[in-house]
Amino acid sequence: MGTDMLLLAERKTARGWEAVLTYDEYGQALSFFQVGRYHQFYYALTGVAVGGIVRGRVDPSEEPPPVVRGPRGLPPGLSSGVRAEIYEVYSIWAIHWLGADEILLHDWHPFLQREARYSKPGEPEETFTMEFLDAVAKLEPVAEHRLVMWMY
Repeated sequence: MGTDMLLLAERKTARGWEAVLTYDEYGQALSFFQVGRYHQFYYALTGVAVGGIVRGRVDPSEEPPPVVRGPRGLPPGLSSGVRAEIYEVYSIWAIHWLGADEILLHDWHPFLQREARYSKPGEPEETFTMEFLDAVAKLEPVAEHRLVMWMY
């Protein structure tokens, strides 16, 4: 059994925060971006040490600084769509959220250098962060989007 991560997007509207969700053929919400069990990336977003970091395979003191040390918990004004997804999951922890602008303004160079040092050519981690940042940049307008994330 492992620990996976789910990231869901929300957009600020005149009516408050609304979920920006897509669903699979079974009606399950799909993650905004598939993180899976890439625990170092979750640490980069939240400062929460899980998986390989917890098990001593990675030293947190050697990890680049996270975007924001968390977990922050649930964001204010959580959308009903994301709230419903939270209640669908039996066991969740390390709930955190970040504004899309916070993510894009963060200095990702240390993390990209870490990925280049530890990933092998052809592994998903090799291009993961840049693909994630590209996906976040497409959330227009960036200042009106945030990601809510948790472990399960």
